[in-house]
Amino acid sequence: MTVPYDELHFQCAHASGPGGQGVNTSDSAVLLRWNLRDSAALPEEIKARLIQLCENRLTNDGELLLEAREFRSQYLNRQAAVERLDAWIAKASTPSKPRKKTRVPNAQKRKRREDKARRSQRLQNRKPTED
Repeated sequence: MTVPYDELHFQCAHASGPGGQGVNTSDSAVLLRWNLRDSAALPEEIKARLIQLCENRLTNDGELLLEAREFRSQYLNRQAAVERLDAWIAKASTPSKPRKKTRVPNAQKRKRREDKARRSQRLQNRKPTED
């Protein structure tokens, strides 16, 4: 599933990290902005899962923000941001498996009670005896 390229907005800024003095003079970091809530590129169920997955990356206006600054090249950082967006969409496209209820075995419950009693006894033995 892909997002139309015209819905993506890129901003460039100074990057920190590798690049030495070249970092101070070139705008190599890329900030990808995509208005997720207004986009018609995704079905509503995938959009809802993506909003839930990326809630700390969303602005109040519903824009998804992704930043890439691993490379010294603006072009490579732009590609990395788009790949990261594709990865988030792929993750949201696969529904999570329903949780299967399990129960604690009786032997495990008994062992827990015995360990608790043993620890309680050890702590009781630490108390000073009154003579």
